[in-house]
Amino acid sequence: MATRLLILLCLTMSGPASRTVAQEPKSDPVKARAFQVIEAHKEKLAKINDAIFSYSEPAYEEVHTVKLLVDRYRKAGFRVETGVAGIPTAFVGVWGSGKPVIALMAEYDGQLASSQKPAVVHYDPIVEGAPGHGEGHNANPVVVYGAALALKTVLEEFKLPGTITVVGGPAEEALGSRGFMVKAGVWNDVDVGMDTHIGRNAKVLYGPTNYATLSVVFTFHGEAVEFPYLRRNSLRGVELMNAGISQSRERLSPSARLNYVIIDGGYLPTFVPSQASVWYYVRDKSVDALLELYEEVKKIAQAAAAMSGTRLEAKIRAGSWPIHQNKALTELTHKNIVAVGLPRFSEEDHAFFRAFQKTFRAKPVGVNYEIIQTLHRAQSTSYSDAGDVTWVIPSTRLHFPGQFFIVGEEYDGDPVRNHQWTQAVTPATPVAHEGIVFGAKVMAATFIDILRDPEHLKRIRADFEEQRKGHTWKSLIPDGVQPQLDLNKAVMQKYRPLLEKFYYNPDSPISYLEMLGIKYPPEEKPETRNLKPETQDKAHR
Repeated sequence: MATRLLILLCLTMSGPASRTVAQEPKSDPVKARAFQVIEAHKEKLAKINDAIFSYSEPAYEEVHTVKLLVDRYRKAGFRVETGVAGIPTAFVGVWGSGKPVIALMAEYDGQLASSQKPAVVHYDPIVEGAPGHGEGHNANPVVVYGAALALKTVLEEFKLPGTITVVGGPAEEALGSRGFMVKAGVWNDVDVGMDTHIGRNAKVLYGPTNYATLSVVFTFHGEAVEFPYLRRNSLRGVELMNAGISQSRERLSPSARLNYVIIDGGYLPTFVPSQASVWYYVRDKSVDALLELYEEVKKIAQAAAAMSGTRLEAKIRAGSWPIHQNKALTELTHKNIVAVGLPRFSEEDHAFFRAFQKTFRAKPVGVNYEIIQTLHRAQSTSYSDAGDVTWVIPSTRLHFPGQFFIVGEEYDGDPVRNHQWTQAVTPATPVAHEGIVFGAKVMAATFIDILRDPEHLKRIRADFEEQRKGHTWKSLIPDGVQPQLDLNKAVMQKYRPLLEKFYYNPDSPISYLEMLGIKYPPEEKPETRNLKPETQDKAHR
């Protein structure tokens, strides 16, 4: 056995040069072997990442993304089930047997109207108005894939017990998969899990980290008339509801968040439709607060229906508890973040970030990622369909570097936010590729610790039981509600034929940037700014 370990260590040290090798725990042969596997697949991981980016598939339309991932998992020996919970683009892959059962999770949906050429630091869509990866979800499942390959190898070679489960979650932006998958029992036999998300730094947090959310469509049924002289006006019902919400905000809880979009308001100014609909995301810091808020929202909607002479129909599309991340698992993951260490980014990577920073009138400091040492922070108001998972198994979320960001005191320019083109600039570049390798190593190392030492799982489980005291998980999705599989069907019928000519083959001998004819790094010219308000507005639509 000693000879075997020595050989493995020598192989690790003589393998491809890594930008994180100097900080890796070489004294641990199991982790060293896992890292070697990830390094050996580094180029393949980058190309899979870039291919998913090129598909630009929003909620429920991730058909090419899922086919690529499922094919790769099956080739690696995983047993893969597709169409999980009635969602064609959801899948579960399994390798191994016995306890513990670990779950590696990720979402991979794109965002509407965020098409952008990678590594181009001014607004330059691949296809104007098309979906894109304006939050970098293309990178999330690739971290999971790299970690899964490494874990499978070390379980085989070092005879470690356990089962690896990989869970592919589509439609996260629409709260569209994992809540349904929890109801379908996907996590029933899982002992511990981790999901991952591209970020602006390397970090993990514990405790409640976002909001509970309901996705609800309010439809007002009236009568169709050519001219608006009628008693039952559906569009007026929508308008009155939105006005009522606006006027009521000061008496609602300060933690309440209400966002809406009118999804059906008619098609001709002189013709009042027989029905009109408004889609709300209702959010609050806890499930109890959320349900109380929802009752207030319904009262306002009912009053709007009475004033407009219409019949109200409220349909919950989806819902999620707030993410609550496990303290013991978070602390263990953070130790591995520190042990792996941030990548050593190349001078080309720094030049790329300097060009981006100059575009946004920020200090040109280059790649400025950090390992965040604070593990518990104030609860944010964001949402995610991963929340329910964290109430049925102990789980945490690993944030790996790969997005562009500007430090507050360095910044005096235009906004850089998720869900728009600015965050689609980096997720298919060498910067994100390095972040993926980092994330895969941290995820693999953390699960290796859990698989080898049962005490970790005991502490994780104890924290989980403490978290759930006084709380009994129950899905916010009513029985009988089905995923809105046609949500983006029309969008992709329009844009998929235009995007297909830019799809990247992950088996190509050239890189994605080379295929697109994009120079890396770009020239550092502030004059290249193309951020006029009307351009930003186009990017949002």
